[in-house]
Amino acid sequence: MLDLGAGKLQWKQAFPTNYVSTISDDDGPRCVPLIRNGKVFVLGAEGRAACLNLLQGDVIWSRQLARDYQLPPSYFGVGSTPILEEDKLLINLGGQPGAGIVALDAATGKTLWKATDAQASYSSPVATTVDDVRHVLFITRYDFLSLDPATGAERFRFPFGRRGPTVNAACPVVVGREVFLSSSYGVGARLFRLQGEHATEVWSQDELMSSQYVTSVFCDGYLYGVDGRDDVGPTSLRCFDAHTGKVQWAEDDFGVATIISAGNQLVLVTTEGELVLANASAEKYDERARARISKYDAQAKNTIPSSTVRALPALAHGRLLIRDTDTLYSFDLR
Repeated sequence: MLDLGAGKLQWKQAFPTNYVSTISDDDGPRCVPLIRNGKVFVLGAEGRAACLNLLQGDVIWSRQLARDYQLPPSYFGVGSTPILEEDKLLINLGGQPGAGIVALDAATGKTLWKATDAQASYSSPVATTVDDVRHVLFITRYDFLSLDPATGAERFRFPFGRRGPTVNAACPVVVGREVFLSSSYGVGARLFRLQGEHATEVWSQDELMSSQYVTSVFCDGYLYGVDGRDDVGPTSLRCFDAHTGKVQWAEDDFGVATIISAGNQLVLVTTEGELVLANASAEKYDERARARISKYDAQAKNTIPSSTVRALPALAHGRLLIRDTDTLYSFDLR
């Protein structure tokens, strides 16, 4: 844990791992830490889940989920960030048998329930309540489904994904009672409407938004996202109507970027290491500022540009935190 003001290390906790990726050259982790009530919940690429004390970093509990649920090999290891629902930590684990999704007791790490045969994805679940029904929505390897967080009972399931060297990585986006999904590899975009315990498909389009891993953001009736793949291109930044799917504008060859909606502005961080500020306008692409992410080398007396940036940035108290492959940057956007 680092101090936000100066970046001073407060504590550090490390976990040994035998994980070796078949594609990337690092051993993770992939998942975003979760913080609640003075505790930090983490999940490593090998499948180790742990709960730590936020102030000191002491380990409260730890589980080797890969061993407990016989996780199969995957491209990047375990990479779907869990979700906390009351006293439960819900994880799209892809374990066998019948442990596609598991719920752990947040206090002890013990398994409370396991459900479905769904394989794991790199998309993280979201929760919403519609018509007094609580849904936890998962995009798994091949499906879009809803579970009752209390029991793990499956409410609905729709096919979403393709077999072969593909991934589902963008998260579901909830807009009222509608849920937007997107994936690349010929899967495309779909919109569902929730009603009670059920869902119906509103529309499906492959030409609208095929996001390889960037989650679109919602602002004032419109969604903003990146269409295309990071590895093959081309890509475009797009604005489209969240309900009809009509494209308002497209900025071609924008590159792949993570997107944060902040008020009526978009904060974008490209994989090439550029920080972009744009107005969230449905009329046109309205860029306000652009800067290269870099750090100053005091010994060499020059600036060093960032390396590839794929980690999710964080915006809090006017500070934007960005991490490339070896450096954490803090920018004051106030």
